[in-house]
Amino acid sequence: MNKKGQIVRVYLPPDANTLLSVANHCLRSRNYVNVIVAGKQPALQYLDMEAAIKHCSVGIRHLGLGRAMTRARNRTR
Repeated sequence: MNKKGQIVRVYLPPDANTLLSVANHCLRSRNYVNVIVAGKQPALQYLDMEAAIKHCSVGIRHLGLGRAMTRARNRTR
């Protein structure tokens, strides 16, 4: 991307619930170019919907997402 952060927002949601929260945010935003990068292959669900909304509103730097992803991975085993 060769546009400034004030114009283009790039989102990389790690799971489906986060994708839904990101899509909701992007559809409501104005005056931005929103880019959502998502895969088509099945993936693990790391966050429940409440945690995904919190993740999207706070951001990855402030959540300690690594711990939540490890706990979710251990639950599926």
